[in-house]
Amino acid sequence: MLLLKLAMNVQTSPIDATVFYKHSPEEVATLNAATIPMAEHIKAVALSFERSKTNAILGGEYFRAKDAALMRVMLLRAANHARYHLDEFFPLMRKEVISSAEALEEAVLAYWQEFKRLQNEAIPTH
Repeated sequence: MLLLKLAMNVQTSPIDATVFYKHSPEEVATLNAATIPMAEHIKAVALSFERSKTNAILGGEYFRAKDAALMRVMLLRAANHARYHLDEFFPLMRKEVISSAEALEEAVLAYWQEFKRLQNEAIPTH
């Protein structure tokens, strides 16, 4: 009877909260490795705060989901930038640039799918 009475006093109103995430180095190792050869293109398309948020996420600091989404869009812009500016590279380097852009896109896709999966596990929905 006491348990039933306590259960009836439980508050069921929604709670507004800000959720912060943090990656271990293993979780972002592939993405981090894919960004290294694309550093020039990332610098060309990203604003300073986008680069700092990306460095924070890849460096294992706390971040919000909107920061991860911002990083995702910025990295995909960098991959597109690499393709659009192929004519600036020597012909022998172009294949490597395309390969690096594809590797970055694949790493971003894998990261985003895993992040969304983990986010769905972490945030209860009723």
